[in-house]
Amino acid sequence: MKKIFFAVAIFVVALAATGCTKLLLSEPRGEDASQAQVEDNVDALDVSLKGLYSIMYIGSDLSDREFSNADRRFIEGQKFIDLVSDMLASDVACPQANFNWLANRTNMNEYLSNSRFNNWLWKYEYNNIRNANSIIARCNLILDNQNSIPSLKKHAQLVKAQAVIMRAHFYSNLFNFYVKPGDTSGNFGIIYHDETDMNVEKGLSPYNEVVDKVIASTTEAIGQIRDLENPSKVGLDANIAKMILAYIHLNRGRFFDETKKTESCTEALRLAKEVIAATKATNPILPYEAVLTNGFNNVGSSNWMWGVDVTPEKSYSLYCFFSFVDIYTLSYASYGEYAAIDKDLYGKIDEMLDAKDRRKEWWTQEVKAGGMNFYYLPNYKFFDKNRIFRGNRNWDNDYVFMRSEEAYLIAAEAAYALGNEAEARTYLKELVAQRSPDNVNAIDALTGDKLKDYIAANWRIEMWFEGKTFMALKRFKWETTRASNHFYWKGRKLDANSQYFYFEIPLREKSYNPYL
Repeated sequence: MKKIFFAVAIFVVALAATGCTKLLLSEPRGEDASQAQVEDNVDALDVSLKGLYSIMYIGSDLSDREFSNADRRFIEGQKFIDLVSDMLASDVACPQANFNWLANRTNMNEYLSNSRFNNWLWKYEYNNIRNANSIIARCNLILDNQNSIPSLKKHAQLVKAQAVIMRAHFYSNLFNFYVKPGDTSGNFGIIYHDETDMNVEKGLSPYNEVVDKVIASTTEAIGQIRDLENPSKVGLDANIAKMILAYIHLNRGRFFDETKKTESCTEALRLAKEVIAATKATNPILPYEAVLTNGFNNVGSSNWMWGVDVTPEKSYSLYCFFSFVDIYTLSYASYGEYAAIDKDLYGKIDEMLDAKDRRKEWWTQEVKAGGMNFYYLPNYKFFDKNRIFRGNRNWDNDYVFMRSEEAYLIAAEAAYALGNEAEARTYLKELVAQRSPDNVNAIDALTGDKLKDYIAANWRIEMWFEGKTFMALKRFKWETTRASNHFYWKGRKLDANSQYFYFEIPLREKSYNPYL
């Protein structure tokens, strides 16, 4: 792969600039490493790991003029990916194109090899993989050095394990967009690089070969961070890592390779159950009384497992997620270009869930503010706590990447796939008890396709616009037709086989890589 797609982010350059001599951990004359040297190495590893975490929010390096100069439209990392993927799945609509930033994400051309988002996504993920591999390689130098003191080796092992898990997360994103089961055209797929071959040009790697390596390395790494604490929720802990791996297993067994259904869903269920058991007290499901008041805006929310504490200093102002969902932020949304729920999906919530499910109130059919009308707005899901029209001008609402409710949905889906319907209902009931308590007992009557459809509906409504619908659509293979409140392609029918959900290998990669 050419260097254009493996440009190293600033923090890795800074890491290299600390000097290879510090990796020796012993003086050239054979004396033991000084305390200062040990501290330098620990600091360097920590800085590089923090950089890997920060890229989840930062996205494109600001020095990457190819993307960051385009009105800063390709800066935010994982949240931007979540935004685009769920708009493609079309449960999210953009009713107006006042500025064409958000609306263009729904024009269904992101999958093409020459699209800007496609090229950004490929580069973003492979830059991150290279950064993770660089950290792993540096840790290996310490771990393989016989003169490394035990405390430094222990720290290096902890940092390495986190880098391995983050690498798995980045590969998972690539799987979700670029792998098309059964395709042999050469237009779809990914390239596998680990810490041993970062600078080697390679062709496409078989999905099963890559995912086996990712699963094996991640499983080992989870055991190495079992005691790691993550009070800030910015970094990793064992529960977040288990969820990353659970998603990889679930997507494999339910979509990418259904011959692995039993094996993969068994692992997904095991991991989800372990997370549920470990987080019931620390990360409980968002309670019923807070469903309409939480706002999904604070990393301190007890149900959040992984997220970002956004401060005014770190904010990207109008180019942030809340700018497209929240009219109580000075935002594109407040000027008419906003994300709304698909009108027809909203109209089916009573049928899909039940008439008393509180989640339906996350959206308001019509909101009048600032002399404007907003329709099917997520007025009580994503919002600034002060709820003053265009009031928040710091753009400092936090971002959620993972929350505890997802473990219950994974467990229910995996149990259903394995034929354990009673167990699936158990996990659904725990979630629904905090969403529609009067309907919990009705879940006992659900079996077969009705149970499957109810699980799918909970994914679609509970996780709306959080980046999880894209793969849920593929796993459940539901069909959808864009409602009349989409600006582009009203009435377009979509299903798991739609071409728009499988990204072609970017044109630039194919142009520069001699193996493609």
